[in-house]
Amino acid sequence: MAAKIIVVGGGLSGLSAAHTVLEHGANVLVLDKNSFFGGNSTKATSGINGALTKTQIALGIQDSAAIFEADTIRSARDLARPDIIKVLTGNSASAVEWLQDKFKLDLSLVSRLGGHSQPRTHRGKEMFPGMTITYALMELLEEIAEKQPNRARIVMKARVTKLIKEGEEVIGVEYEKDGQTFKELGPVILATGGYAADFTESSLLKKYRPDIYDLPTTNGDHCTGDGHKMVLAIGGQAIDLEKVQVHPTGLVDPKEPDAKIKFLAAEALRGVGGLLLNGEGKRFCDELGHRDYVTGEIWKTKGPVRLVLNSKAAKEIEWHCKHYVGRGLMRKFSSGEDLAREIGVPVSRLRETFDDYNGIASGKKKDPYGKKFFHNAPLTVDDNFHVALMAPVLHYTMGGVEVTPDSEVKDVQGKVIPGLYASGEIAGGVHGANRLGGSSLLGCVVFGRVAGDSASRQLLQNLSSETANRRLGQIAGQLAPYQATVNVDPTNQKVRLEIAWGQQQGVSAATTQVPSTPAPSNEKKEAAPPVELKEYTIDDVAKHSSEQDCWVVVNGQVLNVTKFLPDHPGGKKSILLFAGKDASEEFNMLHDKGVVQKYAPYAKSYASSAAQKEYLNKHLTETDPEVFDIIEKEKRRQRESIVLIPSENFTSRAVMEALGSVMQNKYSEGYPGARYYGGNEFIDQAEILCQKRALEAFNLKDFEWGVNVQSLSGAPANLYVYNAILRPHERLMGLDLPHGGHLSHGYQTDTKKISAVSSYFETLPYRLNEKTGIIDYDALEATALLYRPKVIIAGASAYPRKFDYARMKKIAEKTNSYLMADIAHISGLISAGVLPSPFEFADIVTTTTHKSLRGPRGALIFYRKGVRKVDKKGKETLYELENPINQSVFPGHQGGPHNHTITALAVALKQAKSPLFKEYQQQVLINSLAFAEAFKKMGYNLVSGGTDTHLLLVDLRSKKIDGARVERVLELANIAANKNTVPGDKSALIPGGIRVGTPAMTSRGLTESDFEKVAEYIDRCVKLAINIKEKVTGTKLLDFKAYLGDGSNEPLIKELNEEVVDFAKKFPTIGFNENEMKFK
Repeated sequence: MAAKIIVVGGGLSGLSAAHTVLEHGANVLVLDKNSFFGGNSTKATSGINGALTKTQIALGIQDSAAIFEADTIRSARDLARPDIIKVLTGNSASAVEWLQDKFKLDLSLVSRLGGHSQPRTHRGKEMFPGMTITYALMELLEEIAEKQPNRARIVMKARVTKLIKEGEEVIGVEYEKDGQTFKELGPVILATGGYAADFTESSLLKKYRPDIYDLPTTNGDHCTGDGHKMVLAIGGQAIDLEKVQVHPTGLVDPKEPDAKIKFLAAEALRGVGGLLLNGEGKRFCDELGHRDYVTGEIWKTKGPVRLVLNSKAAKEIEWHCKHYVGRGLMRKFSSGEDLAREIGVPVSRLRETFDDYNGIASGKKKDPYGKKFFHNAPLTVDDNFHVALMAPVLHYTMGGVEVTPDSEVKDVQGKVIPGLYASGEIAGGVHGANRLGGSSLLGCVVFGRVAGDSASRQLLQNLSSETANRRLGQIAGQLAPYQATVNVDPTNQKVRLEIAWGQQQGVSAATTQVPSTPAPSNEKKEAAPPVELKEYTIDDVAKHSSEQDCWVVVNGQVLNVTKFLPDHPGGKKSILLFAGKDASEEFNMLHDKGVVQKYAPYAKSYASSAAQKEYLNKHLTETDPEVFDIIEKEKRRQRESIVLIPSENFTSRAVMEALGSVMQNKYSEGYPGARYYGGNEFIDQAEILCQKRALEAFNLKDFEWGVNVQSLSGAPANLYVYNAILRPHERLMGLDLPHGGHLSHGYQTDTKKISAVSSYFETLPYRLNEKTGIIDYDALEATALLYRPKVIIAGASAYPRKFDYARMKKIAEKTNSYLMADIAHISGLISAGVLPSPFEFADIVTTTTHKSLRGPRGALIFYRKGVRKVDKKGKETLYELENPINQSVFPGHQGGPHNHTITALAVALKQAKSPLFKEYQQQVLINSLAFAEAFKKMGYNLVSGGTDTHLLLVDLRSKKIDGARVERVLELANIAANKNTVPGDKSALIPGGIRVGTPAMTSRGLTESDFEKVAEYIDRCVKLAINIKEKVTGTKLLDFKAYLGDGSNEPLIKELNEEVVDFAKKFPTIGFNENEMKFK
């Protein structure tokens, strides 16, 4: 390699320096004593600071370099170096944007860490930011070194032992590799990290801070101050070596509480709202205070100290929490009661702590500890929590070698040592007495780039001077004596030549060169030797769980990682946590699947289909307890809620068993007997059975009607029908959405086509008579005769009355239109004979299957067969619907059907023929009528004056309140209903009514008197909404919701919620047994 710059250390600072050197056109050699790049940078968990970044501007964050500079000086205290800090903060935005632009990194999330007056710590949505950032720079440098070895060389396991000087200038390094000593010449950038893991007798840590020498550390065992010691050996100046940062929140492993190496709990965990609680369940400090302050308060308080995140905080930093839980360093508690039991205090103590904090966060009182910023409050004991034990840990060394703002290293006389630069943690004075969270990565990038820039300038200047001197030397004998100086400024693209003429003759230029031994080229990773494939069970793997014999399972492969432990960039402990276990989930969170093959091919020894089988046959509780808990909490919500949304229901255990069966494993494009894949014998049987039962459920003959059971849901089913019988921009007519129609029947405003159906076709609405709330059939007929739609739809999502199918059939015949009935809401009532059937009149009938039919989330498309009409001459016109509809479903719109849904639907359709199903549907209607009467007795107006079906629309306009506000109060009271437009409304977002229905709660056993009680609950919610609206100063719905929050400031809502929960729990659950529930 030609003249080059030598970078010692392959962490983020060294990598930033290397890329900057390459950007300036110079060549670079990177030496690292480890097997892999990364250093401590990969462990950084909170993010990188930046002030006035494009990301901040987009988020509306008011920040600036001056504000950041002031925060940093305040944190650095009496040891602040304003000239250095100005470089750090002034270049922070460009550093962040360099990472985003050059390396395509996601740094879109911004949080506020301790000591910062503004949110400015940037991170991505997944993985630790230090790892993400460092890996991106590492991978690109490795790619350049492979493709352009003349520009970039990498030598790993190269321990630099000496800086080579010539006179006062550093001209290269000596390093050891594989027992040999090598020399390399060129300007040197030291990026060797700190000394917070040097526990030898000669360590700087022991010399300058013996009082904290025995603390655990978060640093890798490579952080031994090598660079510091080499600089001191040549007369370099060190400053602030006693300034070692103790981070307050190291994660304590409950299985190994006294471990010397600990993982760091990201400061971002406190930034999103995490609280620190002592052994009495109380707060004891400002969680966002400077690190040294929080550490001091932890040492003063009663332990153990726990970091506690509520569900909102944990959701915001979900990846971190999942990572810590996976490593066994954090636990999830389902309630405050469980957390209090863990701490060893009564739940009342925890409630008192939370209530006090909530009052502080809401501004009602001042924090005794001075906290100013609050995120993801309030905290309540009925929430779930992510919790970890905390202990202070050695984390960062602010002291180091003294540098100039240009990253030049100084000697003990305060002079610059030519040819030597330092960046990253080795550079002292950057952070003063205390480093702000998020500034370690920033310091690495900013001063790595500064060092790269300065070293490039020196190298190019030296090269240009030598070239110029050689050229001038050729004509020295013809000119008077001279002295030439060439100054090169690559940043500004300027070259200045200065010649001083002297009196002496025979002056010549000469350069001194130190011979160097060529370093070995980058070694290629050896391919893994072929091995005999063997199978192991997880029990076999568990026998290899020690540091001397360590196996792990990753994505079905058994890896023998014993030899790899010392080389692992994250430290051997990261792997030993999973020794003898399946580490797939944790591995996949952090690494691409090709990492093993790239960096440790020798570890990939065995294929383990047995382990794979065992892994895939685990229960959900073992495989994914987080999802299991979510499902269990939804069970609790369903059990404790009054569910009144008319489109919801509770399906049977049998249906859910079929839905979660092996039928979902099969792919089966096509139809029974005509599949595009083999192995569909039993899939065909299930689909044919479903078709047969669908016809039987509605008392249809197979020579008159056919049915397609493959549609995924009701709205797609309607679209498939339209595409089968309409050409683009042909007309269809449906009930207007504000009058109770459905989006899948088309909807557009004066300015916008809201439904995609209205974009594909011309959609014409028919409407209700606003005085009666009943469909205006005369107006419908007049419009149809005028515009002649090809399809007229009889169907609704919020119409409480029966459709006059006979009248609509006559209109369709007059306009030569298809009559399509969408019975999604009422198909169960029709199947049971409780409501009139459209099949006598309609040409096509569609329905979803999960509402009153109480099946899975699927759909049915029924289509007529046989003769459609006979003209005056007796000529018959046949229906030609079967092929167009089937082809529109597949292959027109869908691929393979959901066979598990079709199978489950077959079960539901069998249940629909049971006498019990008819009794249920009769009770649905009886309950609906009683529900309507109860509202009318309390003075409420109902759209159309009542109901003929399972639902009713309550018009709230006379109460001077809207459906959106009432819906929110109902939700806080554990009553599920939905806001809904009523005729005459101008806004669908803040409509004048609510829609309620009886199918779901009738499934749970409610009768007429129970629904009368439910109507009383709703009336109380309406009155509460009216009273709360009067208290709110703003007029917008957002103001109402913000005031209301989670309802904790309204005792009457809490009281009503408790009543509702007690009421709902009296009735049996459907599809699961209360005794099976985890959360009761």
